[in-house]
Amino acid sequence: MAPYHNKSAFFCLVASLLLCAVGVAGTKNLSPSIICVAPLNNNTGDKQYDALAEGFADMLATTLSEQKAVKVVERQRLSDLLKEQKLSLLGLTDPATAVKVGKLLKADRIFVGGITKPKEEFIINVHAYEIETARLVTSDQIQGKPEEIVPAAYNLVNKLCKKLNLQLKPIDPNDIDRNPNASLHFIRGLGFYYSGNFDNAIVEFMKTQDLDPTSDKAGYWMALCFMEANEYRHALIELKDLLDRFPKSSLQQDTQEKITICKKYIVPKQ
Repeated sequence: MAPYHNKSAFFCLVASLLLCAVGVAGTKNLSPSIICVAPLNNNTGDKQYDALAEGFADMLATTLSEQKAVKVVERQRLSDLLKEQKLSLLGLTDPATAVKVGKLLKADRIFVGGITKPKEEFIINVHAYEIETARLVTSDQIQGKPEEIVPAAYNLVNKLCKKLNLQLKPIDPNDIDRNPNASLHFIRGLGFYYSGNFDNAIVEFMKTQDLDPTSDKAGYWMALCFMEANEYRHALIELKDLLDRFPKSSLQQDTQEKITICKKYIVPKQ
């Protein structure tokens, strides 16, 4: 009987080791990949594309965060770290700096990139670096007109995720209304703005605010739409609201300047 018990004990030991191995492997597979998405650099020389640079990064981060295998670093953590390290977004164009920031954030990968506009069309390029090896994992770019932002941006996001073996649920740019993604509506609003369709742009920025009350950009761009439509009183309301609700917003100075402009065009009521 002893040999039988020894065999039984042996098989139990092997089974236990296999279970442990599967458990470890399973845990490893289930552990989400930590990804940092930095706002893109606006290399166009035109400040109006700052929103596109940030909006595209928001869209990429939001899309990635919907994947169970991915955990996205909060934007505020990245901003705080850049201030602490006295770095700018421009510094992240250097691969070594991008990898260093990724390590400090305990990320597995970091996405960086930029926007240029050599002629009438803009070019968005994005690079993904693996933090552990400091190698370029994937890189891609798209080109298009400002009013084509939504399909172009999502096309790039889709291409990047496919290269990283992340399967995304396709989003039809014409079906965004039913998608609860504030970044998509914001990007869509920018597309309408750049194409001169200010009424539709305002609707998209309103949807952005409803879905993300912390968005200071939506109210600012809504005000710009009202200004383009010569509705300065409405613009002034949005701008003052932005000042009150977001006292630490990076848009504060621009907002003050726009308020001054609006006041010049508002005729006092008799």
